[in-house]
Amino acid sequence: MLAPLKILEEKLSVLIAHTNALRHDNQNLRQENAQLRAQNKQLAERMSAAQSHIDHVIAQIESQHTS
Repeated sequence: MLAPLKILEEKLSVLIAHTNALRHDNQNLRQENAQLRAQNKQLAERMSAAQSHIDHVIAQIESQHTS
């Protein structure tokens, strides 16, 4: 009678360990995701600023060329 309970206890222990490991991994992935989203936002802002600068330079060149 104790053997089935011991097996169940061991399986439950393994399940708890796996659950804790998955929670830890999930938290790490959430942090990494937040960091990557912030980095992506920064890069998008830099690209937008670069595009604006390029557009401004092109407009200056075109206005000098047509004058």
